[in-house]
Amino acid sequence: MSNLQIFSNSQFGEVRVAKNRHNEPMFCLSDLCKILDLQTGATKNRLNPRGVSLINTPTSSGNQKMTYVDEPNFYRAVFQSRKPEAEAFTDWVTSEVLPTIRKHGAYLTPSAIEEVLTNPDTIIRIAQQLKSEQTRRKAAEVTAHIQGEILKKNAPKVNYYEAVMQSDTLICTNIIAKELGLSALTLNRALNRLGVIYRNGTTWVLYNKHQGKGYTGTKTHHYTNSQGLPATQIHTYWTEKGRQFIHALAQQHGIGYQRAVNGTSNYN
Repeated sequence: MSNLQIFSNSQFGEVRVAKNRHNEPMFCLSDLCKILDLQTGATKNRLNPRGVSLINTPTSSGNQKMTYVDEPNFYRAVFQSRKPEAEAFTDWVTSEVLPTIRKHGAYLTPSAIEEVLTNPDTIIRIAQQLKSEQTRRKAAEVTAHIQGEILKKNAPKVNYYEAVMQSDTLICTNIIAKELGLSALTLNRALNRLGVIYRNGTTWVLYNKHQGKGYTGTKTHHYTNSQGLPATQIHTYWTEKGRQFIHALAQQHGIGYQRAVNGTSNYN
């Protein structure tokens, strides 16, 4: 298929990725399972069938229909793996491969660059992908402008968010919870049940197995206590990597997303 691409990494090997009819990336399941040390059949049975497709793929034995999975199912597969390198593999895909695809419409490996230089059809295809990406960006800019106007008109309602978003790199739990259609309390309880965080006094902190991975940061808030004396309190915030980690957990365990699909949630 013309939009099939091969992503290569010296540590993990190769992963074949195609595009579905919505121009979204689809990962070859057998490649993922090889990297993650999983059984392909058992893994497929635990995925969302709506995000699984059979795609004609060139192989050494000719074209074959192979199983590909969408991005949500990619995360589900990763969470099934016990391989220590699974997190590093996820970081490579989410920090390099996916952003490159979404920014440029193509992942230009050395072989892809050679194809661009020698095949006019490839140049036309990439140009069409870039045009499509530019159209989406323009739509996103218009949406952002409209949202900005709405925020201006509702400034009193968003003062809280302006206060908690004082850092460019740290995100409060409430913001992530709203993205999932939950309250911060419900999300914290769900993360506690999953063994991600626990309460230490009035502050939620990561269990040891999740510390040191760049998921969280802290801010110190100053206030006046009941005796009229100045006091401080430390609050936990999430980094962008931590936010992606929570969204992946939410998709795997049906936190919030299920409500958006069928009106139910495992934790609501």
